[in-house]
Amino acid sequence: MGTRLSRRSFLTCAGSAVIGAGVYGLAWGPRDLRVAEASVAIRGLPDTLAGLRIAQISDLHRGRWVSEGQIRRAGDVARSLDPDLVVLTGDYVTGRASYVWSCVEALGPIPSRFGTFAVLGNHDWWTDAGVVRRALQRIDAYVLSNDAVRLGHDGARLWLLGVEDMWSSAFSLARAVYAAGDGAPRILLCHNPDVFAAAAAWGIDLVLSG
Repeated sequence: MGTRLSRRSFLTCAGSAVIGAGVYGLAWGPRDLRVAEASVAIRGLPDTLAGLRIAQISDLHRGRWVSEGQIRRAGDVARSLDPDLVVLTGDYVTGRASYVWSCVEALGPIPSRFGTFAVLGNHDWWTDAGVVRRALQRIDAYVLSNDAVRLGHDGARLWLLGVEDMWSSAFSLARAVYAAGDGAPRILLCHNPDVFAAAAAWGIDLVLSG
């Protein structure tokens, strides 16, 4: 998914490789890769961050039914979008954690101005979260764990928050919110979209999920 940010249209999620979920994601999604663009208005977005493009990749599910070639295609599409920021929103594997090494090798680093940030999904936790984290670091992805990082450009600020999967015992949205220390706009990464209601209660400006 791709997103572009502006004061009126802050994010145009450059939907750069959201490969479905559930049965569709495992069986058909990888053969039907599409780029979806969306514009989202965010109050208080600094002018210098207007037009920021975010490439989101989610639910790659490398495993028995998803090949390295299919994931490599997703990475190529993401790179072609020339994103300013890359976010990975979980479920990199299905079945066993060892698949993650071929997943990240096929995906490869995706150049962007602000870097690559990731969170884990339920399938990553069901296998081995530690192994998945280490593999993501191989492609220079910063894995957020109930934490926040501040992105800046010419004095403008934007918070990127990331939480553990809601189905894991480690999930804590409150910790991520408290880590974002000022009133700058906030974008939350969470694999499970069920976080939307809680994020709205905390005043999160945008949620990107798998």
